[in-house]
Amino acid sequence: MPRATPRPAERSGWIDWRVDDCGGQRIGALAAVYEDHPGVAAWFLVRLGRYSTRYVLAPAADVLSWQGRISLPWAREHIERAPVLFSAPPAVTPGMENELRRHYGLVEIADVDMTARRSVV
Repeated sequence: MPRATPRPAERSGWIDWRVDDCGGQRIGALAAVYEDHPGVAAWFLVRLGRYSTRYVLAPAADVLSWQGRISLPWAREHIERAPVLFSAPPAVTPGMENELRRHYGLVEIADVDMTARRSVV
């Protein structure tokens, strides 16, 4: 069965949460969550900076979340070098996804568990 095209989630309690890199340095804020299936996050749309019109997509795998913050497992410089968007796309196309997977080193879809995890407090 082919994988569904990731589309923006109807609801997400994480929208506008601060997004940090693996070292705790601020990257921006979560603008949208793209899901493969309802409730299964595949990509995060991150607004770079507080008032920026630049966005990047980052995989929603292996993240930590707590008290209004999301920590991604990559360095800020690497995330900021992802393909830049100037608005939220209606969906993550297969071409976009392939380019993003190459950027983040996720060549094969089976290489990564694309399930967002919430911290338990």
